[in-house]
Amino acid sequence: MINVITELSKYVILTLMIVYTFHCFYMVWRQDEEEKRELLHQQLTMIFFIDFTAFLVIYLKSMDFRVILFYIEMMIFFAAIQILYRIIYQNASLLLLNNMCMLLSVGFIMLCRLSLPSATKQLLIVAVGSAVSLVIPVMIRKMKFLKDLTWAYAGIGIVLLAAVLVLASTSYGAKLSLMGIQPSEVIKITFVFFMASLLCTKVDFRKVVLATIVAVIHVGILVLSRDLGSAVIFFVTYLVLIYVATRNPSYLFLGLGGGCFGSVIAYHLFGHVRQRWLSIKMKVIRSCSLCLRSEPEAGLEWDFVRALRRRFRS
Repeated sequence: MINVITELSKYVILTLMIVYTFHCFYMVWRQDEEEKRELLHQQLTMIFFIDFTAFLVIYLKSMDFRVILFYIEMMIFFAAIQILYRIIYQNASLLLLNNMCMLLSVGFIMLCRLSLPSATKQLLIVAVGSAVSLVIPVMIRKMKFLKDLTWAYAGIGIVLLAAVLVLASTSYGAKLSLMGIQPSEVIKITFVFFMASLLCTKVDFRKVVLATIVAVIHVGILVLSRDLGSAVIFFVTYLVLIYVATRNPSYLFLGLGGGCFGSVIAYHLFGHVRQRWLSIKMKVIRSCSLCLRSEPEAGLEWDFVRALRRRFRS
């Protein structure tokens, strides 16, 4: 019976995710506010059923009552977030709020399946972070001087990244943390503050150049630290904010071209990047191999796959 429920849950969750995604795109271009509100309520219902189905399967597989307690705590958190945002920020994007809850749900489901203590710890971190995120916009509105600290934000980010580069120890091939803390997580906020304060008034070519120089310094230090994941996040954030501030698509295309060029350079400079890309290709080839092995008449295709495997290994 448990196996039947598990198999059915896959189709239920997949169907609900497809419908939810369709709702997201549909609401972008619909103008009827009443219809939007109805669709938003439907999205919340789908999030509830996705979570209920997933955690029911996890509980049936583990028979651990703590899974039910975690599910209840998670739903209380989602309910509190939905209510507080509607009260404090009445003009907030409810579609974005629903998407945040949906993505958090997916993360909690995966974590709970792997390690319940880790999921509980992550829920606590998310709850604290959400409480802070509720306060920060109010602080920004009240504390007008924050928009004048443009170069303080840039300086804090550069100094902290440089400290990690110089003082941090290497872990899994990259310099990430300093005294058990990853400063790059905080610097993501200061970097956004820098870009916002620099571009909040009239944007000209000079400001674009200044923003580019500071972004290059941030990304450059991260590359030297081999924290390439954070470097990509900073680069994409810079690109999006520049485009939003200028509405100039040429900056966007130039940035994308530069990002492709930088990816090629990173592939040739860093061995772990090549290894990761090779592992992705080998997984694709392995999947093709499994499919073709199930078809005895596909002899030529199987020879082609073996040739590809030898090519990638070389």
